[in-house]
Amino acid sequence: MYSDNSFKLILVVNRQLEAGRAMNAMCHAVAGLVASLTLGKGIEFLPYPSGAGWKSEISKAPVIVLRSDNTNHLARLHQDALREALPVNVFVHTMLGTSAKEQQQATLSADPTTLEYLAVAVFGASDELKPLTKRFSLYK
Repeated sequence: MYSDNSFKLILVVNRQLEAGRAMNAMCHAVAGLVASLTLGKGIEFLPYPSGAGWKSEISKAPVIVLRSDNTNHLARLHQDALREALPVNVFVHTMLGTSAKEQQQATLSADPTTLEYLAVAVFGASDELKPLTKRFSLYK
């Protein structure tokens, strides 16, 4: 088991999505979450230099991918994370479309109660995240 797990980055994806759409939703959700966290107050990255001269920056915190049986559970996770003031980012169905401008307008004008959640990314201390994510299963 990975020992540096006091903090975690958790992604939860709607299991009803096909693999390509699920990966797209997860990547957008986590990229937005990372962008929203300021350096030193969020995710710590470690350099992994290679013998070939390149390096990768990898999260010190484990990245856990879970799955949700439905959009309502994802919406609840989003609301719970907001209530707990945890860094959270979501990807919803209105963020799919032919242009960023169209997606932004669709998201802004959508009735929040009709949003179909595709993925939720949340970051925080393991003990804060456990009660929020215990209803989800590991994505295999």
